[in-house]
Amino acid sequence: YSFIPTPGWRTIVLDPYQLSLMGFTENDPRRIESVELLAKMNPNVHPDGRGGDWLAGFKDGDYNRRFVPYNGGFGSTQLSWLRKELASASEMGERVVVMSHVILHPLACGGTT
Repeated sequence: YSFIPTPGWRTIVLDPYQLSLMGFTENDPRRIESVELLAKMNPNVHPDGRGGDWLAGFKDGDYNRRFVPYNGGFGSTQLSWLRKELASASEMGERVVVMSHVILHPLACGGTT
């Protein structure tokens, strides 16, 4: 969601678990997309999110270490909405604060999970 706390500023709050293995039924499209992404980025993760040595083969500092079952992600729908919000804020001459429960970019954490 987004809101304008004071003229000239817009606050955008993102859901970092829009894509996740947690909190969704097995047939939920968000969980299915998450399973597919994890399978592509980290073959050590079993589709149920429980089995496997999740970090096997990843070196410290490898940014792909973030692809583990207890992490989440921003889905394409949310990222599209974010682009529109940022474009709207730019058109209005607003400054933007983007907030999330977790880091917004993998380089912000040094490759740890």
